[in-house]
Amino acid sequence: MRSSTSAKGSIDFVSNAILQCDGVGGGGALNCADLDTQLPPTFASWSQNNDHAAEYIDIDGDPTTFSSSSDSLDLATCSNVVFAGIYWGGRASTGDLEFDDRGDIRIDANGDGNTDVSADVIIDAAAAEGLGNRVYYCFADKTTLVQSNPSQSLYTVADIYARLGGTNRWGGWNIVVVYENDLLPMRNLNVFDGLVNANNTGTEVEVGISGFLTPASGPVTFEVRAL
Repeated sequence: MRSSTSAKGSIDFVSNAILQCDGVGGGGALNCADLDTQLPPTFASWSQNNDHAAEYIDIDGDPTTFSSSSDSLDLATCSNVVFAGIYWGGRASTGDLEFDDRGDIRIDANGDGNTDVSADVIIDAAAAEGLGNRVYYCFADKTTLVQSNPSQSLYTVADIYARLGGTNRWGGWNIVVVYENDLLPMRNLNVFDGLVNANNTGTEVEVGISGFLTPASGPVTFEVRAL
């Protein structure tokens, strides 16, 4: 368990991808705009993300960063952040120039300048571990950073590494924010670390939950959200 608290409050996510289609498609797709018009269940066979080569998203205009994307935190008035942690990862190869620095990223809040962040945990997973092609996952506790900024803030995360070109590429980040607010119901708020390969083979995945407390009587609701 990464974080646990019982309080009036909730959990929010701030997240984005770090890769996008580079305009070179397979199976006849000519540009990324073709993807926007393809919706399930009748989409063309070439419209899947797997069929398009990837490039970095880089929106911050900073020549010293090679990738960057943003998302906004918008907590209600009188909210108090009690925990915030960032998870990031992507498809990886030990031969890539950025691989050795996969645990080092930058976070900017509201345009005030980048803060260097180093991972507290780095997990490298290979095909032998049942997680498909080589991937990596990182975590860093950033409670102090989020607490020091307003409840309505724009976060830009930069220099997240992921494999480019080819197909079957992916990468992204997610800031998990646990917060108190007296206007919300009393809840047991838990953040768990976990890693499992979910695919389209129909394999069932069982997720064990521990430490969940309920009142002795009355209605009980339960919500699970996976990154």
